[in-house]
Amino acid sequence: MLLVTIVHAGAFELIKKIPLPAERFSVDIMGNIYWSEGSSLIRLNPLNGNTSEYNNTFLGDIHSWDNSNPMKVMVFHKDFNTLVFLDKNMASIRSPVRLDQLGISRAASCCLSHSGGFWVLDQTSAQIRHYNASLELRRETASFPRLFSGFQNKPILREHNRKLYCVVPGCCILIFERFGNLERRHPLKNVDNIQILKENIYYFYGGDLYRMDKELQSTEKVELPEGKGQWEFARMGTQNLLYLLRDQQLYIYKN
Repeated sequence: MLLVTIVHAGAFELIKKIPLPAERFSVDIMGNIYWSEGSSLIRLNPLNGNTSEYNNTFLGDIHSWDNSNPMKVMVFHKDFNTLVFLDKNMASIRSPVRLDQLGISRAASCCLSHSGGFWVLDQTSAQIRHYNASLELRRETASFPRLFSGFQNKPILREHNRKLYCVVPGCCILIFERFGNLERRHPLKNVDNIQILKENIYYFYGGDLYRMDKELQSTEKVELPEGKGQWEFARMGTQNLLYLLRDQQLYIYKN
C-alpha cells in the first residue's frame, strides 16, 4: 500500500524572483535554469542573470532536453527525429545525430547515458535502446508494445545512478538496470514530469510537489511556501533550493 505523508520542510526564505516566460523549466546541478521557446533552449544563471541560448530553426521546435550533465546537454527535435549535443557554452559539440540513420524512424523520448552515448525510446520496435558515443547499438530492452506503441502524452526517460527510469504518462514508471533489464514497474497515474535528485524521485501534480523514495514504497508531499494562488510548476535544487513558478515569475527559495 502506498503511504502518502506530508513533509514539513521548515521555513522557506525567498531569495530571488525572476521573470520566466515558460510553463515548464528544469534545473541542473549547478543551479542553472533551462526552458524552451520554439526552436530555442535558454539557460539562465540566476546568480548573475547571464543567459545563454541554443537555437536551430532548421530542426523545428524543441520537444525535450536533458540537462542532467550541464557540460553536455542533449536536445531532442522530435519533428526532425534529431538529437543535438551542447557544451557548457550551449554550442554544438558534434554534428546533429539523425535517428533515421540508426534505423529509428519514430523516436518518442531520449536521454543521456552517463556511461556514454544516449538512450532512445523507439515506438516502432516498442523498445528502449542504448547507443554509445560512436552511435553503435550497445543494449536494448525487451519490447513493450502495449506501453510504447503509441503515446498521447510525452514519455520521459532519465538515467540516474546506473538505473534507467521511464515514465509512461497516465500509467506507470518503469525502472531498468544498466543493461536494459526491467527491475520494477510501479503505478504512477496522471504524472507527466519527474525529477531524480540524489536518492529521491520528485514529481509535480495538481499544484503540489511530491517526493518518492528510491524503493517506491512511500510518497511524501512537500509543504510548499504559501502564495497568492496555486503554484504552476515546481522543481527541487541542490543546496536546499526550491524553484516555484506562477504567472511567468520564478520564485527561488532556500530552506
